Amino acid sequence: MKKVTILILFIFITCGVILNLFNTRLFYMEQTHYDIMAYVLGFSTILLFFGWGYKLASKLFTKKII
Repeated sequence: MKKVTILILFIFITCGVILNLFNTRLFYMEQTHYDIMAYVLGFSTILLFFGWGYKLASKLFTKKII
């Protein structure tokens, strides 16, 4: 469980860095808030699907190993 939490934290940190890079580029554009919200929603959905897939894969692998 500790490895999984560290992995999730690492993914969140990398997504934060990517979002900061996008924010510096979109800072002078109009409707910046909506763009940031779209990026946040996109990354959160990707993270949710990644977490779900990781849980499924870990369950399958543990069943196969045991």
